[in-house]
Amino acid sequence: MDVFRHDTLVGEAAGQGRVASCGGLLQQFLKPGELVLATISVTPQRKGALRYLLIEDGIPAGFSAVEDAGMQIEGADTPYRSDYYGWNHWYDGREFRDQRAEFYFSYLDRPITFNYVLRAETPGRYSALPTVAWLMYEPEVRGVGTERVLRVGP
Repeated sequence: MDVFRHDTLVGEAAGQGRVASCGGLLQQFLKPGELVLATISVTPQRKGALRYLLIEDGIPAGFSAVEDAGMQIEGADTPYRSDYYGWNHWYDGREFRDQRAEFYFSYLDRPITFNYVLRAETPGRYSALPTVAWLMYEPEVRGVGTERVLRVGP
């Protein structure tokens, strides 16, 4: 399967942090406190549905995941943007850990794109492990993205 991830700067949040808008591509340096929209795309390469897919995305040191599940992201590239109920996440479960974000899908039969938000916290140059997608009960079926480097300046 093909795995792709890109990062986009998120503009100022409006309405008590419930709505954010996508800005442009990342600048040379992020400022501490700025938000980054991490967008992950997975494309199955075999016929039939994938069952029990796990996607692990490394969180760079100096960043933390924003765990506000109610945040609506205007302009985000999801199948329905944010629908009537504000749900723009297309996975069965997620967990944020210190070093990675994990997303679980019980069934996947088409390409998907989903996202989550990171906050830059500490100045420095940080790299994160590649995004990895694999079937929990068939670990030989997997896809690996590329390493990425993010910079936070004063």
